This record gives sequence, C-alpha cells and structure tokens, in this order.
Amino acid sequence: MIEPGTSSGELFKLANRGIKKLQEYGHGDHIVTLEIQVPDYDSLTQTQLDAITAFGADETYAGWANSIPQESKNSRQKYDKKSRKFYTEEDVKKRRE
Repeated sequence: MIEPGTSSGELFKLANRGIKKLQEYGHGDHIVTLEIQVPDYDSLTQTQLDAITAFGADETYAGWANSIPQESKNSRQKYDKKSRKFYTEEDVKKRRE
C-alpha cells in the first residue's frame, strides 16, 4: 500500500520479491521507484476540476488561487508516516504547551 504523502521518485524495497538468486535458495529484493503522473488540465472533467478547487480551499498560502480567497481557508492537515495519523499545526502547538 502506498501511504499518503508519498512523493514521486521515492524508492520502495519489496523483500524477497526480486529475481531468483543464482546458486542459492530464495529470491532477491525488488527495488521499485514510484512515478506519479499528473493529468493535463484539458483532460479533466468539470467534476474533477470542482474536486480540485474544493481541495485547494484547504490549502494555506499567501495570495489566492482558483478564485478562492485566503480568508476562507481552514488549516491544512499533514500526515505523519511514523504514527500514520493526520495532524494540523494547531495540534503541534497544543502539544508543546
């Protein structure tokens, strides 16, 4: 399973899923490089564009994009790979206090 927050170009090792070892028992490790392909803007349907716009409403940045003002934005959740949980910057500040 590919975890949320995984970037394009990351390497994964699939232990014992590679080619058969020569003159030994078992198989080697299979190294996989993840490549994420982003679709062209022209190939997206209106439903997909609306979903991207709704997703963009949760982003935090200076300025505006897709006609969404920054004032209407909520804090964005981040994903911690170790704990496998989502958190916000407010959660981090509360833990420090």
